[in-house]
Amino acid sequence: MIRLGGLAAALFILASCSGTGFRVAGPTSDGAFDFSDASWDDGRAVVAVYEGHVERYGLRRAAIVRDYVVREYLSPDDRTKRDAPTATDLPVLKVNRQLAFATGSYDYDRMASLFFRRSDGALVRGVGTCINACGIVLHRWDRLDEALHVESYWEGEGVRDIAFELPPHVHFRDELPFVAAAWPVGASITVLAPLSAVRSIVDAGRIGSDPTVRVEATGLCVERVGTTTRLRASDGSVAFEVVHDARGFVASWRFGDDEAFRRTAWVRCAYWERTAPRDRVLVEPH
Repeated sequence: MIRLGGLAAALFILASCSGTGFRVAGPTSDGAFDFSDASWDDGRAVVAVYEGHVERYGLRRAAIVRDYVVREYLSPDDRTKRDAPTATDLPVLKVNRQLAFATGSYDYDRMASLFFRRSDGALVRGVGTCINACGIVLHRWDRLDEALHVESYWEGEGVRDIAFELPPHVHFRDELPFVAAAWPVGASITVLAPLSAVRSIVDAGRIGSDPTVRVEATGLCVERVGTTTRLRASDGSVAFEVVHDARGFVASWRFGDDEAFRRTAWVRCAYWERTAPRDRVLVEPH
């Protein structure tokens, strides 16, 4: 786990983690990543590339992440994209995060597709997949029916549908880099396993009786200085840290010692129009 030196720790603004007074996202620190910022209305996307590592099978693996962030509109009925939106459709920011790494003879490709309501930053739909040479795992959560759907290749997991509400202080791990800047200092946060997990995040020990979603950590206290936000556990360790740049975009993040990334490329464009071989440079580290 990350641990802060005495001076660095003293610089952080601390507050009681009673869990009261939590509000869903308002404006973030100065940047365009404010979910409601009008700059998103030009229709262009932000594409960011990050290099870092994840841990798998007890070893640190070099990894690359690509984020695609763009304004979209979802149908209020089935949460599908609307190319010609009407006044009744839901304005969202879509975040597609692709994470790739290799383990010996085969690769892992994990993806989270997150849709955040622009009015307050709340997650309205999240889909995560993990694809590797063994098989595929899929998770889908939707605020429309407050339910989690799971399809897993692995024995004992299979297909599951469970009712699951998502309170404002509870987040899937995939969400954290994008919503952390809006948390009030002193809030108490619960972190769930990621939607892009390599195995089912339904608590396997309770399948067949009262299944629930696996919790990675609870009672984490929000600390912030400048554009850095941290979640600190009761034992003093830092479970999560994210740094945003002056515009509000994610510059780096870390989950303990298990995962850490820093940004190496950034562009704003209509990436879906950049399909020529020469356009590959837009999503390569540099």
